[in-house]
Amino acid sequence: MKILWIINIPLPPLCELMGWKKPVIGGWLYSAFKQLEIQEEIQLFVASPYSRGKELIDKEIEGVRYFAIPYGYRSTAKSHSFVRKYWKHINEIVRPDIVHIHGTEFAHGNDFVSACGGENVVISIQGLVSVIASYYLGGLQKWDIFKNVTLRDILRRSTIYNDRNDFLRRGRIEVDTLKRVKYVIGRTEWDKAHVWAINPSITYFYCGETLRDSFYNQKWHYDKCRPHSIFISQSGYPIKGLHIVLEALPLVIKNYPDTKLYVAGMDISNRKPWYRYTSYGKLIRKKITKLGLSGRVEFTGVLNEEQMCKQYLESNLFIISSCIENSPNSLGEAQVLGMPVLASYVGGVPDMMIENELFLYRYDDAKMLAYKISNIFAQKEEAAPSENTRELALKRHSPERNLSTLMGIYEQIQKR
Repeated sequence: MKILWIINIPLPPLCELMGWKKPVIGGWLYSAFKQLEIQEEIQLFVASPYSRGKELIDKEIEGVRYFAIPYGYRSTAKSHSFVRKYWKHINEIVRPDIVHIHGTEFAHGNDFVSACGGENVVISIQGLVSVIASYYLGGLQKWDIFKNVTLRDILRRSTIYNDRNDFLRRGRIEVDTLKRVKYVIGRTEWDKAHVWAINPSITYFYCGETLRDSFYNQKWHYDKCRPHSIFISQSGYPIKGLHIVLEALPLVIKNYPDTKLYVAGMDISNRKPWYRYTSYGKLIRKKITKLGLSGRVEFTGVLNEEQMCKQYLESNLFIISSCIENSPNSLGEAQVLGMPVLASYVGGVPDMMIENELFLYRYDDAKMLAYKISNIFAQKEEAAPSENTRELALKRHSPERNLSTLMGIYEQIQKR
């Protein structure tokens, strides 16, 4: 069976061959890829966009053929029309039995369907930008947004409103793509409902996500963590809710003065030189100062897989603070490690918290968040989820189980 994967980022083998920096995101995708590529009945091809150069890259590495399609930084109708010839070329070379598009967030999946049709295409739902766009502002007020606009945002036309509008534009493309295909793979009742609303005739398959390798072989222990430390894994834009977590911290600090928040990624509150500040980063910097949180918030810098795993294990609590999510893999990683978790009651997150409904909160309720953080700190090691909860997470994210499910989906589509 010939399978063409269409993904958002180049995988490590191609990056190594081309001398490109390996992406720190999408590690879960590479884990699933490694499981699939060794299946004897599968001949795997992988295509992804890239922003370097102007020519199609076509390389074979250890039995897998990789394609990289040149997409410019700015997406225009003309540029998409131009690259569709590459998708036609790839489709003619591969003649795939099934095309598996991972995610609808970007236009290249739509470009393939526009060029080659959607008859044998299945789409894995990651996030749904057509839905997320409505939540992009993260509850921020207009004045908070306008008074923090920076020179960088003006020059790059990248204010919070500009970025929200980009999500709206990409959302229209996403809707068009989902209307043209027959099959999707999802993981939550939330993504199933929204796909159904877009295309009621689509066939929906369930398949769990496989996580990064490092997380299956480790387990969190209270006596090895930093007491009263909190970890969140994303913060670059309002959807991720860092501003709400900051508002909760002063209440927590009253009872636990040594509380510290660790945030994965670059320090958006202290970009140098000054003209690299985003408006959201400027807002976060002001909030840290106003709430007296200087020295209590540490941005870790970009972390690779092993460093991320280490940060989880050293933290007392992991928080998903987003105002919208589908099924965040970061939450799955924390659950597989067996550490205390708090999560906002949004999107598909409740599907992952069935055993831990007491650890959900409304995303914009900073006081409730502070109360629940304090309760977890008070419980110490007893705040860790039950072994049954961890086993459910391990089952949901089982590489073997997910591979078997995915292979079954491919077989069903091929027979139709």
